[in-house]
This record gives sequence, C-alpha cells and structure tokens, in this order.
Amino acid sequence: MRALRGYRLFISGILCLPLVLLSSPSGASSHGHDFGLPTAVAASNGRIWIANFSGGVTEVSATSGVVIQKIPNHGYLYHPVAIVAQGSYVWVASAASDSVTELNAANGAVMRVMTRGVSGPTALAIFGDRLWVDNYGNNSLTELNLATGSPIMELHGASYRFSQSLGIAVGGGKVWVANSNGNSVTEVQASTGRLVKVLNSSRDKLSEPDALTFANGELYVANGYPASISVINTASDSFVRQLAMPLSTTNEANIPMALTNDRGKVWAANGYGNSVTAFDEYNGDVVFNVQQSFDEARSVVASRGFIWVANYVNSSLTQINESNGIIEQVIR
Repeated sequence: MRALRGYRLFISGILCLPLVLLSSPSGASSHGHDFGLPTAVAASNGRIWIANFSGGVTEVSATSGVVIQKIPNHGYLYHPVAIVAQGSYVWVASAASDSVTELNAANGAVMRVMTRGVSGPTALAIFGDRLWVDNYGNNSLTELNLATGSPIMELHGASYRFSQSLGIAVGGGKVWVANSNGNSVTEVQASTGRLVKVLNSSRDKLSEPDALTFANGELYVANGYPASISVINTASDSFVRQLAMPLSTTNEANIPMALTNDRGKVWAANGYGNSVTAFDEYNGDVVFNVQQSFDEARSVVASRGFIWVANYVNSSLTQINESNGIIEQVIR
C-alpha cells in the first residue's frame, strides 16, 4: 500500500512541479554510468529500452545486456515514466512535459513530439497501428495514429470512471485502464472507443490497481492493497481467481507495481518487497519468487528468454533467465 500510494504521490508531484527537478530518493543514484533512476522498460527487435527519470533513454542488447546507446534528454525526455517500442521506433511518455516523444531506434533522433490530447501521461500501449496514451493528468485515454502522431480520439467523462490511472493493457480488440484511485478497471472497445464495462472492486476483487497485462484471453490486474493479482476472463468479463503474493524474505508484502507475460508465465515486479514473482498462467501457482538484486522494481519486460527489471532506487537493470528464475546479471 505504501509503495503504490507513494507512487501516486510521485506522479502527482511531477504534474504539480513540471519545471522543477524533483529530488532523488534517499540513497538513490541519479547519475549512474548507464541508467538514471529507471522508471520503465520496453523490448523490440532484440533490444531493451529503458526510460530514465533523470532524463534520457538507454538502449541495451536483449541477450547480452551490453549498452548500445544512451540517448540524452532532448528537452521533452524530461522525467519519462513510460516507454514502448515497435519496429524502428520508440515512444516515450513524460508526465512532466505532457508529451509523448517518438524516437528513431537506430540513432536516437527525435522524430516528433506529441502534445495534443496528452496530459500527464503515465502509461502507453501499442495496438496495431495505434498508440494508446493513459492520461493521469486529466483522467482520460487518448488514441494516436502511430504513423503520424495525430490524435484519433480522446475518451473522457464520468461514464468511463477514469481515476488516477497508472496502467494500460491491450488485446483482443479491447483496451483496459487501471484506475488506482477508483478501485476499478475500465474496458473500452479499441475500434470505436465505446465503453464496454467498468470492472469493479467488489465483484472482481480490485483494490488500488496499478498495472495490467493481457495473456491468452485473460487480464491480469496488479492490486496494491491487499497485495495480489486478480485474473479476469476477458470474453465473459468474469472473475477467475486471485493470486496471492508470497511474502518477501523480511516477511513484508510483495506489492506488484508492474506486470508482463511470456512463455506461459506472468511476471510481477514488486516495488515494495524488492522481488520479482512468476506465476503459472494456467493454474496461478508461484513458479519463481526471485528476491535478490532489486531495489524498488518499477518496470518489467520479457525478451528472448530473459526477464528485464528496472530498479529505480539503485539505478540498475536486472536480467533474469526465464527458464530457471536465476539472475544472470545486474547492469549499473
């Protein structure tokens, strides 16, 4: 609970102080060799892309972890909090500058900066030739044309019940938004923007949801308090099961702050508890509970047989072998 509410305050602070460099957390290194307070990771074409809160983006190899390039802060890469990649391009969301920046993956050049329909963006998702932007700043959801950056539609209003949303997922023709302050998840038809349903706390066991991932017809929702993951059947919008988070080595709750899925497993990066947990997609059993080398795990992504975790406080990137849960290396 403290981790999630702290993160909401963290985002709120960015939006309230867009022109002031926020101080780093106690003990954090904002000027590490390769990373600076990494907040988000993405994968594409054998590369891992890391958004650094202190500014800029780092690219590393998805197999060796070797740093390929470090893209400096071009002005709009200011306090980035979300990143996605596809093909030859990378998109980075900055809540502080109310923008999404598109980068050329080959050389890091800025292709365009999108500000129309963007307000305090905290999450991004690609679906086909569209980019979906979750706007924490004004409780809305914006669809952008991936090729041109032009807004297609902006969804807002009381019926959607967007409320301090921090996570987004796409799949099966739908878009889901996690409303951390509303204990709910909003489900939207991707093609039309039509509201399909608002999944609620009592029926679907949602509590301060902050992250989502879609896998094999099911939506996984990370809950802040009590720490758990709710599983929803997306065909029937019915509750399937709730996955309990194992305790950390210090008997503290592992609170999931980010989710990804790959090869029959759902992986949770636990920002409070400093661990990463893997669940079996089919029965919900805990497969691995990795508890070393993490320091406020903020984001997680899968690529080429490895799980990559961004550690915010100690400005590092952890590589985990998907098959055995063993940490391969920690890059700083």
